Amino acid sequence: MNRSAWITATQLSTWLQIRPGETRIGQSCQLLDPAQQDFNAALANARGNGARYALVGINEDIGPRANLGRGGADGAWHAAMLQLLNLQSNQYFDASQLLITGTIDVTEPSTNDSLESLRQAVARLDEQVIETINPIIANGLIPIVIGGGHNNCYGLLKAAHQVHGQALNCVNFDPHSDFRPLEGRHSGNGFHYAAAQQLLNRYHIVGLHELKNSQASLDALKQHHASWDSYQALYHHRAKTLEQALSQRVEEYRALTNPLAIEVDLDVINAMPSSARSIATLPLNDVLFGIHQFASLQQVCYLHLAEGAPSCAPEGELAGQRDVGQALAELIVCFVQSHNMS
Repeated sequence: MNRSAWITATQLSTWLQIRPGETRIGQSCQLLDPAQQDFNAALANARGNGARYALVGINEDIGPRANLGRGGADGAWHAAMLQLLNLQSNQYFDASQLLITGTIDVTEPSTNDSLESLRQAVARLDEQVIETINPIIANGLIPIVIGGGHNNCYGLLKAAHQVHGQALNCVNFDPHSDFRPLEGRHSGNGFHYAAAQQLLNRYHIVGLHELKNSQASLDALKQHHASWDSYQALYHHRAKTLEQALSQRVEEYRALTNPLAIEVDLDVINAMPSSARSIATLPLNDVLFGIHQFASLQQVCYLHLAEGAPSCAPEGELAGQRDVGQALAELIVCFVQSHNMS
């Protein structure tokens, strides 16, 4: 990550609403030390000062657009910071564990550019993600990656694989499998590319929508021995409870030594402003419970929160900033609290 992308104290202060007698997360979290000469040294310094979780923003929506979808995922990081940093730092949450690193910013192709140029830009973004996330994991920090399209799962999995030297287990809360054809990089095929390169050991999807995944995608999932609990099975047919479905997968992953990736596409949350907003998905509280269950495992390697798009809110972008920001803040806090209990 370039030094110019590091979050400074001055920039952080623009997100804060300070009140006398109260301490906000933004007043207690860590930033990269500007006295350090490079990103790796700054990460090591923060780890030595007690940081456990490194927050990284990705400001892009080329992945969803390269998948013939809507833009707007470039606004999630800002929305998250406005909400998260103004929550209280108190006996329930030690904000000094959080390191606010900075952002991966993309000079995006315009909306008039070809599909091919968008997909080439996503492939270049993959390399930026890998270069940023690799040293974070190597320094013993857990990345919490916010914003951008779900295309960035590929770079995260590749970076984690490079550091750990083994394929990852992954749970993905998502109505879509992101197993579309290997036709050039976009937000709909990140996990397929990862599986084809043997970056995935076991891949499980919570909330997959049975009619929002092509037969070709379902066949590819089976070929790679992926599994899922569909939205219809959990909520329409009640074939099993959400608690039963989560418990089964958590216990399976607990018995394995592979690092665990936790992925959340905000499309999975009912009516959440996102690149593919839906009203036939999971309630936020159920997703939070799922995060709690998986984050309690010691094998957790990273958390990825993708596709939140404030500008896609029907009520307008300001309302979208509030809703997306609050959801992201709750997901981050739940993850940190739960993993600290592991």
